[in-house]
Amino acid sequence: MPRRDLTALADDPAFRDARSGLVALDPDLVIRAVNHTLLQATFKAVDEVLGRHVFDAYPGNPDDPNGNPEGVFGRSFEKVLSTARTNHLVVRRYDVLDSREPGGFAERHWVPVHEPIHGDRGIAGVLCRVDEVAPPSGRALAVVDRCRAALDGAPDHVALVGLAAAVVEGLRSLGELEREAEQLREALTSRATIDQAKGILMSRESIDAEKAFARLVSLSNESNVRLADIARALVYQVTRGA
Repeated sequence: MPRRDLTALADDPAFRDARSGLVALDPDLVIRAVNHTLLQATFKAVDEVLGRHVFDAYPGNPDDPNGNPEGVFGRSFEKVLSTARTNHLVVRRYDVLDSREPGGFAERHWVPVHEPIHGDRGIAGVLCRVDEVAPPSGRALAVVDRCRAALDGAPDHVALVGLAAAVVEGLRSLGELEREAEQLREALTSRATIDQAKGILMSRESIDAEKAFARLVSLSNESNVRLADIARALVYQVTRGA
């Protein structure tokens, strides 16, 4: 953004109406423009943040078990100002003061991207772009941590190699999750089919659910065919003849 007057960003539709939360900081990290998305997500009014240092307007939660994020964000802002290059923070927790609970904080996790704002005489400030996300957990958290380790404080070529490895790990985890989801869908479908088959036997032979299931198990053992396939065949036979 080749702008020198950062306050003018507030009137730019691309800034004002962005779905991401946006805040423009001058080189002293004073907020000069902020969009509606960020204000809404952080329970703030525009006059509460404009003209204030970013960490005064948005203080860190002292009770955050992961540590105060101000240092992490501050180093990122300074890196952008000194290198004129975009800095990614992957996923970071940064709680916000909750206006619904005076003095309390609401837990928030973001994907922050900090970009240089270019002016006529060099860097005019930093554009902070954030998107709120659900807290990562399990394998997703492991991938996030690996991406973060790759990007934090490493030379660019090392960071790219580490990030590539983290992406590969993420894709592998996604594939595993998709396979697990497919197995779960199959299991649920099989269970429903078995229940249908049990109902058919209970109706046909006037037996209870336990005996109907035992009959299906016996047929499966005798024919060496999976229980779910026995049930599926019985349901198909009945529905075809209906």
